Formats: sequence, C-alpha cells, structure tokens
Amino acid sequence: KRAAPADEGEGNDEERPPKRAALDGLAAGAGAGDTAAAAAAAAAAAAAPATAGRDDARAAPRLTRSSSRSGGPLPMDAAGDEGDEGDEKPAQHYLDRAVAQKRRADKIADRRDKAIAYMEAALLFMQRGYVLEAEVQARAVSSKPAQMQQVTRYYQQVKAYFDDLVIKPLQKRSADLSASGSAQMLSDAALDDRARIALALMCKGVIEMEVYRLRKDSLLRKRNSLLETLRSLATAVSSSSSSSASSASASSASSAASPAGSASSAASTLDTVAVGMDTVAILQGYLAESGLGLSALESWRRAEGLCDPGTFESSDAAVGPINVASPPRRVVRFVRHALRQLGS
Repeated sequence: KRAAPADEGEGNDEERPPKRAALDGLAAGAGAGDTAAAAAAAAAAAAAPATAGRDDARAAPRLTRSSSRSGGPLPMDAAGDEGDEGDEKPAQHYLDRAVAQKRRADKIADRRDKAIAYMEAALLFMQRGYVLEAEVQARAVSSKPAQMQQVTRYYQQVKAYFDDLVIKPLQKRSADLSASGSAQMLSDAALDDRARIALALMCKGVIEMEVYRLRKDSLLRKRNSLLETLRSLATAVSSSSSSSASSASASSASSAASPAGSASSAASTLDTVAVGMDTVAILQGYLAESGLGLSALESWRRAEGLCDPGTFESSDAAVGPINVASPPRRVVRFVRHALRQLGS
C-alpha cells in the first residue's frame, strides 16, 4: 500500500493558495479558550490527507454532482444540514471538517471547482466562529473581553479566506468568460458564478457586521476618549489664547529675550505634540473599527447588484430572507441551501 504524503502540498503540482498564513491561523484553532482545539488541529495537520479525507467521508455523507469541466465529483455541502440550530456541534467538530474540506479543495485542478470547494471550507470555518462566540458568551469569566477579541480576529481571518480563495478566483474566471465572448458559456457558467460570488459577498458582509457588533464597546470607549481629548485641547487652546492676550500688553521685548520664556514655550509645544500623537492613534483605531460597518454594507450592496431579485427565491422560502444584520448561523443555512440549488 502506498504511503500517504506527509504534507498536504507534497506531490501536488498546483500552486498553493494565497494567504497561507491566515489559513494556518484558522487551522491552528485560533479562538477563545481553545487551547485543546489548537493541539487537536496540529495533530490533524500532521496526519495524512488521504486518511483525513476517508475519516471525514465516514463521519458524514457528502452530496456531489458531476462537473462538466473536470469530469470528477465536486464536493457540495460537506456539512450537510449542520447549520440547523438543533444539530449544532462543538467548535472543534467544525474545525476538523473545515481542514478536511480544505485539503480536498487543494487537490482540485479546475479553478472554478476549486473555488466552490474552498467556499464549503469557508462556511465550516464560519460556523466554527459563531460557535466559539456562543461558547465565550456562555462563560462567566473575567477574561471574556480578551477571549472575544480573539473571536473577532478569527472572524477577520475567515473574511480574508472568502476574499482570497473564493471571491477573487470566481471573479477572475467570470471576467475570462466575459472576455471570451462565448454566449453559451456566459449563459451556462458565468451566471452561476455570479450567484456564487454574491453568496460569498453576503457571507463576507455578515462577518464584517458581526465584528463591528462585537467591537461596539471598544468603539464607544474610543469615541468617549476622543471627545474628552478634544474638550481638553479646546480648553488648553482657549487658556493659551487668554494668557497670550494678557501678556501681549506687557513687555514683549523682554519676554522674547527671556530664556525661561523660550523653554516654557518649547515644553508647551512638546506637550501639544504628545497629545496630538495619542489622539491620532485613537482616531485611527476608531476609524478602522467603525469602517467595518460601512464595509459590510458595501459588500452586501455588491452582492445585490450581481443577482436578479428572484435568484434565491427558493432559499428565501426555505430558510427565510436574510440581510446584512442577520445572525451568521442563519446566513450559513441560507447559503448552503442556495448552493445546493445551484448545484442541482
């Protein structure tokens, strides 16, 4: 029996996917209070890909469809209906499934099929995110804020996964089809690709909105700090102006020649610069975090612009309509249902 390669990329001539460092962070179990998950993920990463694939296939059934491009089976909905609230598993379960699905996607040669398979892995990573979030919320510990911060960083990695391994490859393929000018290819493939891009953008937008919501307390603290700093600066400027006006009537020549006056002016300037640098740092953090809400709305707007109003009508009926503020759990169920409809 041929031994399985020790590394998932060994013996594979295809190019490695981008953002490997971010993916390693996902597979390493980065999350709140998940040290045991990280150790288990490291052991899973050292195992043979072929064995992991067989174990994962035995763990749950996979829906497949034939690919007209590659001639092989295309993994669809690797997690079945695990997005249902009544069938939720621990976070480690979704991590194991996501890593196994990602390994299957690595071995697919066709660019489109590869992106679709990566999307299944991204949905599993997304599921792990909201399960981790729920686990942290259920804990009554003093370290909860720090753990929730780890969850938000994990969500950011999942967002990058959607961007680099799903959205961009499908967009490039869609552009190539448009450039080819083949009406048949455009009608048969490009429209489906646009729908999948829209679904991935929906996931990205919902993740951004979830991170924005989780950082609400941090945003409020930064806003209050900025307001307090601005009030202090306004008071200092007002006091300085009053002092300058009163001293202007005195001997301006002696003040200019006085070394003590020069030193006092320099110290005041340094204090002003120090306060200004601190304010800029707080402002930058505030803008970055508040910008997540705007980015989420932009992702959702792009998704809506890619599809006709009735594109996901069956998913609306089966799961219920979703929007950018919908819970990630419901969005995962909606997207899985829509992917099954596109693959049927």
